[in-house]
Amino acid sequence: MSKEIYIDGLHRPYNMPIKEVVWVCQFLKNESKRYDKKYLYVAFWKYFINYMIVNSERISDNKRKNGIISFSKASNVKDWMKKYKTIESLSQAVTTILRKRNDDTEREVYSSYKNTSYYVSLTRKLGFVNEKWTLSDDALRLVRINRSFYELTESQIKILFRSILKVDRDFFIPLLLSIKYEKKMPLIKDGDVVLKYLQEEENVKFFKYIRKSILPNYYKVRRYWVDDLRILDRRFTIRLWAKAIIIDLFGAQYFETISSCFIKFVTKYVVSENDSSKKYKKIESQYNWLVRNGKNDQGYVNLYEMKSVFRISFENFEKLIRKYMIDVSGKKIVLLSNTVMSIDSRRRFIINGTPAIKIKIIDKKG
Repeated sequence: MSKEIYIDGLHRPYNMPIKEVVWVCQFLKNESKRYDKKYLYVAFWKYFINYMIVNSERISDNKRKNGIISFSKASNVKDWMKKYKTIESLSQAVTTILRKRNDDTEREVYSSYKNTSYYVSLTRKLGFVNEKWTLSDDALRLVRINRSFYELTESQIKILFRSILKVDRDFFIPLLLSIKYEKKMPLIKDGDVVLKYLQEEENVKFFKYIRKSILPNYYKVRRYWVDDLRILDRRFTIRLWAKAIIIDLFGAQYFETISSCFIKFVTKYVVSENDSSKKYKKIESQYNWLVRNGKNDQGYVNLYEMKSVFRISFENFEKLIRKYMIDVSGKKIVLLSNTVMSIDSRRRFIINGTPAIKIKIIDKKG
């Protein structure tokens, strides 16, 4: 079995602007020799704060990309930095703030430092700098052809895309294929289909153990890159130059196979999600009807009365409730109870290992 190729830990908005890789390479080429390697994270942070302020007149805050601190905050952080005359003293001050923040300024220092540290980490993950802080040939080329603070040249786009594919192929290519379907099918959103495809078809287990609340962020960061790199045309199809890079790296057969497998999976997924959506609406409709008609105990209704509108077996109803609880967890609170007002000897439903005979559904606020 071939090794899975994807970047883990890529769910923070700090990694949304892919241009950050160029900024890090630029710093390492032009400034890094001035510092001991143990201070390079702090040194890049200081460099980037100054670099932002120098460029603040070129681009206003309302055009600032996600994942970059505001120019006003950068100015506040720079003023705070003036107290520290050496990189050693600045590093020590940051270490203290990473442990505890006492005021708004220290919180801005903390967030801006965390911000730039993720820039450096991503640059390393994409292979532009090695463990000895030596820049690759592609990194040097990124710097040599840099023309703008924000915008990427066509050559930079191709270098970055190729580097992403080398370390994130298994996630990034299905994501590219999914966007066209997202635009057409409302049931496909926030990368759900990509994450399910990775788990069910590619057997990538990493995302199975990630908290459901942050799972969409793994998609959103990469989705931001797709727009920055202009990989898709107006029909949301992979552009010819990008397809050529995929084929050059992995072969035409690989691209044809994954495209075919993904299309089949999307079809199966949409049918399944459409069926689930109808059943979930039925669950909520029956629950609300029972509550309105007084057939509840402090909002709890009997699961047998819920099941009465479904033509499915006891076991399949258990599975449906389990799946419902997982899929709506971001929007609703679902509570179970095994307490009854009078004797009820009927078989209990086992939901996530817990015997239950009642259910309560609460909409989450906000």
